[in-house]
Amino acid sequence: MIDLNLTGKQAVVTGASLGIGAAVVKLLADQGAEVVSCAREEDGVALLAKYQPEGPGKVSGFAADMGNASSTNRFLSQVEALGGSDILVNNVVASPSRNFLYQKLSLYE
Repeated sequence: MIDLNLTGKQAVVTGASLGIGAAVVKLLADQGAEVVSCAREEDGVALLAKYQPEGPGKVSGFAADMGNASSTNRFLSQVEALGGSDILVNNVVASPSRNFLYQKLSLYE
């Protein structure tokens, strides 16, 4: 594995309770970053926050819905209180229909 040497760096990962988001949180923490993550599901956030990195990194998480302005602002305030961010991985994806295939096909009509 490539050594990214992220010790002392602050990272923010959104949409991070499962899948790619959770994997990114773990990788950044294993590389030494202090990672603040968020997702809508409190249980997923809490489970990921228990992750013990292989390196000197740290994981913390907050339940936040990036589709809601007040929830987003609360999360950003928490990030600021923890020291801000050097790295941002925005893993939140949403479409009005929540159906990518429908959106893609409607572009060609």
